Amino acid sequence: MGAHIPSTGKAQVRALLGLLNTAAEEAIAEYDKKGLDVPFIDNGYAHPMDGRLPSLNFKHAIRTLEGACGQICATLAQPSHTMVNYSMSAFVPASINAAIKAGIAERLSKHPNGLHVNDLAKETSIHPQKLGTLMRLLVTNHCFREVSSNVFANNRLSLTMLPNNANKVCDILELKSGEMHRKATMWLYEALTDPDFGPTYNATRSPLMYALGKEGYSGTLYEYLNTQPGVVESFANAMAGYRSATGHLNLLNVFPWGTLPPNTSVCDLGSGNGNISIEISKHFPQLKITLQDLPETIREAQKFWQTEYSEAVNEGRVTFTPLDFFKESPVPGQDIYYLSQIFHNWGDEHSLALLRNIRRVMIPGSRMLIDDYLAVHLDPASIEKQHASMSRAPRPLSPGFGHGQIRTYTQDFCMLIMCNARERSLEDFVELCAAADLKFVRVWDLAETCLTEFIAV
Repeated sequence: MGAHIPSTGKAQVRALLGLLNTAAEEAIAEYDKKGLDVPFIDNGYAHPMDGRLPSLNFKHAIRTLEGACGQICATLAQPSHTMVNYSMSAFVPASINAAIKAGIAERLSKHPNGLHVNDLAKETSIHPQKLGTLMRLLVTNHCFREVSSNVFANNRLSLTMLPNNANKVCDILELKSGEMHRKATMWLYEALTDPDFGPTYNATRSPLMYALGKEGYSGTLYEYLNTQPGVVESFANAMAGYRSATGHLNLLNVFPWGTLPPNTSVCDLGSGNGNISIEISKHFPQLKITLQDLPETIREAQKFWQTEYSEAVNEGRVTFTPLDFFKESPVPGQDIYYLSQIFHNWGDEHSLALLRNIRRVMIPGSRMLIDDYLAVHLDPASIEKQHASMSRAPRPLSPGFGHGQIRTYTQDFCMLIMCNARERSLEDFVELCAAADLKFVRVWDLAETCLTEFIAV
């Protein structure tokens, strides 16, 4: 952070170009390490690295690359140009959702050389000219390709829309671009300024619940999901897809799981179907895993593990214990209590109740790992004061990496509209955990989310 700041706008752009070039070469080097060429964006087939866990070096390079690109464009273009583009970006997820519902990627997968829009229109029952409008908006965003006039084909990006893909990315695309998020954003301002909804972080007062209240629903997001057939499983798949897209499983490489002694106990709280802990168990079979979530979710988790990793189930290396973690404590005496993207779903009152329930059953040597985004304040002074283990953007990149770290803040917004909650800063977590007699130890930076470690006081 103490690096020289260019004194002119021209010098700043050129410095950003230097960062961009360096980051691009670092990303290219990651392909070289695998003995692979950089893919062409319009390939109609997946590149070998597309389904692999990106290394931390690769994620760091892409973060700087995206940040520098966005900042250069916002600097050189007129503000009105950039802001109008931002205001129209909501059309892209609407097009993604329509393309998924119409099964366009799946249909085009049978036509590697492309399919004419008239034929695609017959299969989807969408007017051909209207379908062409939708497709070209996605093509200009590098999703799908127009191989000749009105003939469309898949490319590497559109392949993520294939249903039941191994990484379940299609599930998260459908969730993020779907009806619930549209309803929540539609009524954002009204919910923020409503005298009942606006002043509180109560989970029943989210913008989503404001919208659903007009249809007769009340409660929280998760209570609503449980009223929708099949949604618990699809939501779990979407979370797995999101974690795949973010390279979240770098936690396997950053946290020293391999040094933990045999039979170390790990309690995955709010586990969902256990799509994270199943990978921990596969890579570190010396660990004893306990999954804890609501009864219906735990039933889905048992099915998932029996299908995906029956060996751990049969050997007794994983157990499944239903729990409402606001009303009762988790299994006592665990070496590690692990919570992945749980606290960002809840306000401080609920979060503190959960923390106290965990603290109540911790023993000397127990550790708690909070796996979540850390939403730092973006002024230079706050960045300077952040924990030493957290990455800092190289000058003159915007503090917080700008577009390179945008998912932290899109997720913060998502938690607001869906759950009436938020992503927290490290200081927020330290203060909240201190109220539950938990002491901060350190941060493990995953180049997007972070593992934050606490112990009992």
